[in-house]
Amino acid sequence: MQTAFFDGSRMRTRCPGEKNPYAGVDVVAKFVIGFFMLIGTTVMVGRFRQLTRFQTMTYDWYRTTYPANVQPNRVSCFSCGATRINARALMNRTFHREHFCVQCGKALYYSPE
Repeated sequence: MQTAFFDGSRMRTRCPGEKNPYAGVDVVAKFVIGFFMLIGTTVMVGRFRQLTRFQTMTYDWYRTTYPANVQPNRVSCFSCGATRINARALMNRTFHREHFCVQCGKALYYSPE
């Protein structure tokens, strides 16, 4: 049985014993496409986790989770009890600030810029 395939500008038939010149191309193409899809999926999952953390770990969450560490106009660290809390802008277009303890470096909560 002969099979037909397109070779450049003309249609050509292949004999049963003849090897397919494009046999390995499909495997390589599938591997490359799968590799880039895996990279894209990994980036998307990481970004989703990051955004979920920013949306859940807010000041209101910190106030309800650690009520002993939040007094009026005063926030202290849940880990070490220090009252020196700084805020820093996060990169990668997150548009959030991280409020962290200066003494131990723990992230306490996040707020939008």
